[in-house]
Order: sequence, then structure tokens, then C-alpha cells
Amino acid sequence: MRRRNRGEDEDEESRAIVRYYAAKYAESGPNLLGTTLEEKALVDQWLEVESHNFNDLIFTVVLQLVILPIMGQHGDLALVRSCEDKRKKVFDVYEERLSKSTYLAGSYFSLADLSHLPAIRFLVDEFKWDISSRRGRM
Repeated sequence: MRRRNRGEDEDEESRAIVRYYAAKYAESGPNLLGTTLEEKALVDQWLEVESHNFNDLIFTVVLQLVILPIMGQHGDLALVRSCEDKRKKVFDVYEERLSKSTYLAGSYFSLADLSHLPAIRFLVDEFKWDISSRRGRM
């Protein structure tokens, strides 16, 4: 896969690369994509949730609190607070899902779970966000 211009295309391409390697090594390592059509559909569904509902919020926060200040500009703290409110709602959806299954896509750790880890690590380590307050499953 060749590299294109930076931005949303790059995000989508990196997800395609991860899916490629997960499929390529499914037989010799953990199967991160599911085995049945239903499992594969659930993995894809939660990857889309991560891409469009979770990742977009995190990107906005990082842009406002990290990137713009480095560039000498002021971040929009009202926008950051709005993202925090939206993030709580997204996590409510995750909490609801995790009340019904051990992992996002079912009873096994999948690419859907793995795809959230970099942003969650960043939120916890860099911003000291408490992502699990009042949540028993996250």
C-alpha cells in the first residue's frame, strides 16, 4: 500500500494496513477480526464507531490543547469542553455495550478493542483524563 497525502486518507489507510496484517496473520496469531460473518461485522461496526465517534473527538482535543499552542495559537477551550461532553456520551455507548459482552465485538479481544488503545493511553497519560469514573466495565 502506498502512502497518500496526510489527513483523513492517511487515517483510513492506516486502518486498512492494520486490517491487512490482522487478516494475514490470523492463522498464526490471535484472530483479531472474528471468525464468523457476525463476528467480523461487529468488529467492523466498532472500528467505524472508533473512527468516526471516538477518534474525531480525541483529534480535536489534541489539536486544541497541543498542536495549536505549539504553533503559537490559542486553543478553543469551549470546544475542548464540548468534546469532553460528547466523549462522555460516546463512553456511555461503550459502557452499555460492555454490559452485554466482555469486549466490544463479543467475547474475545479484537481489532475493535485494540484500535482504541493509543488514544486512550494518550488521554490518560498526557491529559490525565479519568475515562473510567462511574464506569464499571471500561
